[in-house]
Amino acid sequence: MKVSVIVPVFRVEKWIEACYESLKSQTFRDFEALFVDDCSDDGSRGILESLIERDSSGDMFKILTHERNAGLSAARNTGVRAASGEYLFFLDSDDYLFPYSLEKLVALTEKYPGVDVVQGNCRPDDKDLKWLDFSELGFPEYSSDREWIYTKCLRAKYGSGIPVTVWNKLIRRDLFIRENMWFKEGIWHEDEHWRFTNSMKIGSIAFCTSLTYFYNIHPGSFMGKSKSSDLSPLTRLAIYEECLPALPILNNENIEDVSIYLSWARKAHHLHRRLKYNWKCLKMLLKMAFGQNNFTPRLRIVCIYLCLPPFLVSRKTARKIALGRAR
Repeated sequence: MKVSVIVPVFRVEKWIEACYESLKSQTFRDFEALFVDDCSDDGSRGILESLIERDSSGDMFKILTHERNAGLSAARNTGVRAASGEYLFFLDSDDYLFPYSLEKLVALTEKYPGVDVVQGNCRPDDKDLKWLDFSELGFPEYSSDREWIYTKCLRAKYGSGIPVTVWNKLIRRDLFIRENMWFKEGIWHEDEHWRFTNSMKIGSIAFCTSLTYFYNIHPGSFMGKSKSSDLSPLTRLAIYEECLPALPILNNENIEDVSIYLSWARKAHHLHRRLKYNWKCLKMLLKMAFGQNNFTPRLRIVCIYLCLPPFLVSRKTARKIALGRAR
């Protein structure tokens, strides 16, 4: 088996059939599709069962079941444990693939045998998501430069790095398991956490500039919900506190990116959120300024500056301080 496609399923009865049909129509056939039912309380499972039952190729499609609702990360982890493919591919159940998607991605694994990750391309209509399209960034088709890969994965400037999402990537399964690249359960922004903790483990990557993924934005999607929820900034802050101090600092780009993440944590609009967020952010910055971590001296100074009210230190100023360019 070449590819295991892992599809978490929860409250997607409006979109699950389109997702299923996009897999059924793949021109590449050496794959299995593992739908992980995370105790969905709508008609999603029934629709899947009906589709598989009447499909002559139904043996390619399997439904795994959680005993309780455990979230997106847990569903992905369940799929990985059951997977038998050489490569993993994560597909959200309200999105879908183009008929040639797996064929084009797998072609790069054959052109570059043993490649750790193959990154597919995505071009959403939403202008705020232009960073998902890397086709004009001039990336090489293949790279085994670990520092370059890590730096491009870490990029904080949207539209200038490797997309943060874990979906639309072929990931070598033995690498995933050997390097313990499991998703952290019980959090939002699990893709961002995965990026911070696993980017240095990727030794080679290939890029497919063809469109391979349709990202469906709708009111019930995570992107639609996270913009208005207090859980989103609180979870991102917790990820920063856990991950940023441990990030390797290999070059000036890494320094600049970490400084941007730190300044994002103190965005002015967070002053209008509850006191809990601002107090946690202040404690995090002080801990990073004076605690044990991989920060350069200038990054520590940035943390101290950001303890001041956000309007006193702009994002641009923070970057200059971090890179030693401030007057």
